[in-house]
Amino acid sequence: MCWRVVRLLFLVLALNAGVATEGADYYVSSSGSDDNTGTSPDAAWRSIEKVNNVSFAPGDRILFEGGQRFGGSLYFGSGGTAEEPIVVGSYGKSRATISSGDEKGFCALDCGGFEIKDLIFVGSKNGELDRWEHHGIHLEHSDGGELEEHVYIDNVAVSNYIFGIKIGCRAEHNVGYKDIRITNTEVHDNWDKAIFIHGYFPRPENRWANHDVYIADCVVHGNSGSESRAELLGNGIELENVQGGLVEFCLSYGNGLLCYNKNNGPIGIWTWESDNVAIRFCESHHNDAERVNGCGYGVGGGARNCVVEYSYTSYNTGAGFLIWSEGGGFHKTIDNVVRYNISENDGLKNGAGAITFSSYEDIFNTDVYNNVLYTGVWSTGACVVVYTDKINDASFHNNIFMTAADKKLIMFYNISGRWSFQGNCYWSSGGPLEIIWGGSKYGSVEQWRAATGQEMLEGAAVGFEADPQLLSAGGGGTVEDPHKLDTLAAYKLEVGSPLIDRGLNLGKLFGINCGGRDFFGTAVPRGGGFDVGTHEHAEGGPNRAGTFSAEARASSHGLLLQISVGLAVAGTGAFLAIRMIGRGKKLLVGESTSGQTGEVSRENKLVSAIKLFIAENFTDMALSREAIAEYFNLSAQYTGRLFKKETGVNLVDYINGMRVERAKELLKDARLHISEVAFAAGFNTLQTFNRTFKKMTQQTPSGYRELL
Repeated sequence: MCWRVVRLLFLVLALNAGVATEGADYYVSSSGSDDNTGTSPDAAWRSIEKVNNVSFAPGDRILFEGGQRFGGSLYFGSGGTAEEPIVVGSYGKSRATISSGDEKGFCALDCGGFEIKDLIFVGSKNGELDRWEHHGIHLEHSDGGELEEHVYIDNVAVSNYIFGIKIGCRAEHNVGYKDIRITNTEVHDNWDKAIFIHGYFPRPENRWANHDVYIADCVVHGNSGSESRAELLGNGIELENVQGGLVEFCLSYGNGLLCYNKNNGPIGIWTWESDNVAIRFCESHHNDAERVNGCGYGVGGGARNCVVEYSYTSYNTGAGFLIWSEGGGFHKTIDNVVRYNISENDGLKNGAGAITFSSYEDIFNTDVYNNVLYTGVWSTGACVVVYTDKINDASFHNNIFMTAADKKLIMFYNISGRWSFQGNCYWSSGGPLEIIWGGSKYGSVEQWRAATGQEMLEGAAVGFEADPQLLSAGGGGTVEDPHKLDTLAAYKLEVGSPLIDRGLNLGKLFGINCGGRDFFGTAVPRGGGFDVGTHEHAEGGPNRAGTFSAEARASSHGLLLQISVGLAVAGTGAFLAIRMIGRGKKLLVGESTSGQTGEVSRENKLVSAIKLFIAENFTDMALSREAIAEYFNLSAQYTGRLFKKETGVNLVDYINGMRVERAKELLKDARLHISEVAFAAGFNTLQTFNRTFKKMTQQTPSGYRELL
């Protein structure tokens, strides 16, 4: 651990002497002097060398002058704590630059408790350096014991290293870090991996090095790989040896451009040898490799309970989505999901598909549903490409497989695995449909169905060949801002599309939890049933994710009407008016002219209405104190104060408590991924779910499930 005996002794003496131990601020300026105290901008130090010669305590902050460049490498032999991390950042109106040349930019070994923010790290991009030693930000655990905790990186740029950001463990005990957050960070123009969370390999079974990893709003690009060094591939974001991870709202593009490795290649965003990792709301495009891969997203060997969802991939030389297992892993590749994603014109080289399966080891239970896989004139593969016989129980439901003219829809080089295609739409624009199934070729879904038994369910034909009537298939281009993926209108269904209400009910038929929303944020299903593809069309009904159902409104409004009538009969004198807004009623609470007894009654009844409203809407991610206040025509502050006064419970805690109880019930179903449980229970991020569940139960969701 990072605590040193001297540091502990100092803290004990300070406490006994009544001296405050809260952290101090230290400043570094190009106009400072290493002979200064460093405790103010006017008494700033000058060099990184001075910083490296000082022993810092938990809670200390080391701040570099914004807009200035500092030469050298930051090294820390001890760190802070989760409650009092050591902060390394900038002061002033801009970010400082750490220019480390051939050395690492930031290095901390066998310790945690760091927050690195508002800095720019620049290396030399010397391709002759040892690939294991030249990193922009490097934290590694090698001495066993407990997981190191709390590594937060925010608003940082890292460029011109071998690895941009590398966090994990090296030794065979496989103990790394927990509570890793990397946000609002740009990692570009490095040789190999931009952001790499890793463990030791090979490693003990059922033991992951890193836990609770959150990466959001990051951009990784131009991490090139190397033509001359085969081991430098040029990956974007890679989570390996992680239990509990979420990558969201990240952009990965232009990586792997110089990778010529004939056996392995880069991927924009991917995970392997991990459990319960979700990749969502991301964009990955124009990633490259001369011979192998250059994919948008990947789920690799040893990945289990992982999901790629609500993401966009386009113009990658490899597959949009790669599912594979190379062998030698300690975990099965099992129970992974690819859903509600869009692939446009992927597979620009080497016959890769929009989704590709390639494996030397068995892969179990892969669900692929409600995606749009479009391969255009530049694609060299097909919507689905399979090279392996190691697939066990892979299912495709409610997807749109669509190609330009003269392109193959499906290419199975090996059909000896267990596959199930049901309820999908197949369409070849401007040309005959073509399906390659092992050594056979089929020109229609009917021929394929008759020969193979695919697209059949309980004796009935379910898949179909039809123009999906997308607004502008192939016209998505790039979005460049993952927060605006819902503007990707090219893949919405037109009015009158034959895919509206034609999807299979996966929950009812197969026990699959569909996540509750489509690619564009619309609640599913609407109207008569689920739609095929990523878009739940408005023709299906009025309800959208983030709004409350008409049934819930009617029920809570009925109680409000009872309150109004009850108060009038009781003659309390409290003023309660019900007014109509839109299709429903809202409660307008005015000044009371009653005595204390009547006021308490009014407030009790109002809180009862709020409780009912929560009970009927707590699984909606949009439900919050502010949403409740707006609905009842109250201020958010008053609503929270009133609820706490009448119940003794914080309103947010009350909502989260109901969500946690729902999650407990859902966790009993082993078929549900942890991320599916989180979103179905009403949590909008996996990290919030994990943190809240542990706070309320003293167990992680996965730990709770193991005890069931």
